[in-house]
Amino acid sequence: MSTQRNTTTRNTVTAQTTPQSAKKPGNGHKAAAGVIIGAVVLVVVALLTAFVWPGWANRLMPGAVQETSQTTGTKTKKKTGSATPVPLASDATTLLKAMPDEVGSFARQTVSDTSEWKDASPIEEHSITYSTGSNDDGTVTLLVAQWASGDDAEKQYQSVLSMLKGKRIAAGAVKVSGQQTGSYELHDTSKANQVVALWRNDTCLFQVTGPTDAVEDFYKSFPL
Repeated sequence: MSTQRNTTTRNTVTAQTTPQSAKKPGNGHKAAAGVIIGAVVLVVVALLTAFVWPGWANRLMPGAVQETSQTTGTKTKKKTGSATPVPLASDATTLLKAMPDEVGSFARQTVSDTSEWKDASPIEEHSITYSTGSNDDGTVTLLVAQWASGDDAEKQYQSVLSMLKGKRIAAGAVKVSGQQTGSYELHDTSKANQVVALWRNDTCLFQVTGPTDAVEDFYKSFPL
């Protein structure tokens, strides 16, 4: 899922126009009008600069959460990790085969079945470890499961989301070809420098946990 995480807040300032007088204004009135118009223009430019570029106003807003849209698709990113992907078993399911061998600088290492979400009755559920091969800070764990319908996957997404206790760092929509197919959120965890990213894409639910920088790099580059 390629990520678009930047927040853009658009503010429009509308200047009310007053009816023109039937009499021609004097030079003093023209000068005053020019000062007022100049002041309004400066305010508009300041607001647009603050919230559109470079966005410093958003960073000053207390408790601001990044609301963005994650558009799925293959994101080209130079591989910098030293790990090589471990091949899947010959009897791997279609869902596992759909999971990427590499995500940016991360490569698949281990695959196992899991039952963490068994109460929601997924068709299948797996835990996959991806690593850059450098150290523990470059390792993340992906939990992926699939349901028979998007409604069932959304129900589980909301259920898992309600159990995330850490502070929400980012949130937004997941889109495929311009159509929203789900949502995502990124949260802190109880462990220092550890975060969890959760997102749904149609009938599948994905959860990635690990070091902050690693998780952010991973889910932004994830193609599904």
